[in-house]
Amino acid sequence: MARPAVIFDLDGVLVDSWGVARRALAAALAEVGFTGEVPLAGFRVRLGKPLPVILGELGLPGSAAAAFDRHALAMTEAVTAFPGVAALLLRLRRAEVAVGVVTGKARTRSLAVLEHTRLAGAIDALVTPDDAPGKPDPAALRHCLVALGADEALFFVGDTAVDRQTARAAAVPAALAAWGPGRAAAVEPWDLRFETPCALVRHVLGADKVLDTGVAAATLAPSMNSRGDWI
Repeated sequence: MARPAVIFDLDGVLVDSWGVARRALAAALAEVGFTGEVPLAGFRVRLGKPLPVILGELGLPGSAAAAFDRHALAMTEAVTAFPGVAALLLRLRRAEVAVGVVTGKARTRSLAVLEHTRLAGAIDALVTPDDAPGKPDPAALRHCLVALGADEALFFVGDTAVDRQTARAAAVPAALAAWGPGRAAAVEPWDLRFETPCALVRHVLGADKVLDTGVAAATLAPSMNSRGDWI
């Protein structure tokens, strides 16, 4: 029998990276000679989609994509995991729940963030726009399920309207991670809402299972090589 699976978005759900994204966008646009106002609100609401798609929808120079990736990669050390996330992922893994991540972030930057935040060792599969069409196309979630060896996901945990749309398109329950900036997406109907990582693990494992917040993030040592294979 296939293991149960939970799939997560990365930014805004597992890690807090908005500050890096904001600074990288400003730096990238300046580098390519863009002199207009940086559309931060429009950029933020589209997070989750592949970067070239976001730039195109905002009418921004496509040449800024490579510069953005370079600046964001250089600022990786400023990205942090949300409190309780490391213990949440480890607890799911210990309970033999398969853990996947589907992100709009390029694979190189996704790997760097997961390694830096020491979450890599708690994840069974990572799907980026390098592997399948980006969100809100449901192909990414389906690709992740195949990689996990799972028939279906319990739910997809996201923080944006794009994540909710992706889950709905894949016929997977959409769960809002309200512990991060996802509270802003709460105006849309979600199938589930979790205020904390602890609430999520209680939902999956049962009310009598208490998240061990004493689990050190260091126990989730990176175990992903440069090709994205888990070792």
